[in-house]
Amino acid sequence: MLFASNPVEWLLPMPVFFVALLVFLTIRAWKTRRRSRGLLLLAALWATTLSIPALANLWIGAIEGPVTDPAHRNVAPHPDTIIIVPGSGEPSRNLPGARLNLAGLERVHAAVALWQRSGGLLVFAGGLDDDPEQSLAARMRSLALTMGVPADAIVLSPHSANTFEDIAGSMAAIRDRRRDGPVWIVTSALHMARTMAVANRAGLTSARPWPCDYRQIRKVTWRAWLPNNGGPARFAMAWHETLGLLYYQWRNRA
Repeated sequence: MLFASNPVEWLLPMPVFFVALLVFLTIRAWKTRRRSRGLLLLAALWATTLSIPALANLWIGAIEGPVTDPAHRNVAPHPDTIIIVPGSGEPSRNLPGARLNLAGLERVHAAVALWQRSGGLLVFAGGLDDDPEQSLAARMRSLALTMGVPADAIVLSPHSANTFEDIAGSMAAIRDRRRDGPVWIVTSALHMARTMAVANRAGLTSARPWPCDYRQIRKVTWRAWLPNNGGPARFAMAWHETLGLLYYQWRNRA
């Protein structure tokens, strides 16, 4: 929303305040014909543009592609199916080990739902802790176990710290298990293009994407075209994935 939903937020330096200040200074400089008015105008346009969620949504939608409903996809049961799930989280500040974030939780739920239809093996990848039993991969396994996945259907790659290592570690973990079943990669839709580029580089050219955790706004209303406190964060997500994809494409050519 344009305005804070919690009154306490008005005490914080919200992006909307910054936009309003720049607009105010720009108008004042224009009236007084100050030399800085051109620079202030550019700054105001920059801040306003990067605070509009609808513009960030166009970028995010281009990266994620159309939203697909997994329930409508054909998934044939196969005992040799491999489902690779890159982790997403952060080191815990007050407890031992790593902690899954929202994207990590979404990926586990999507992967288990796929496994329930296909069978096979779940491969959870992700480190962020020296102890494998405190890693992101171990956290995902614990969640999957509570959802009814048997322990012998789960393999961990608990030492990876980025997407490249997630895929490389997963391939090493299943090197002696893979036969002729399909390989699925389950990750956030915004993260999928980068992950598939890494998988292709690593030799998983037949891997199939299973996107989840869509971040695009499906119904854009007029409010999304106004400066919003969440706008810069959405642009940051798009920048992060775009730069990551460009880096891996450059790395593939090197």
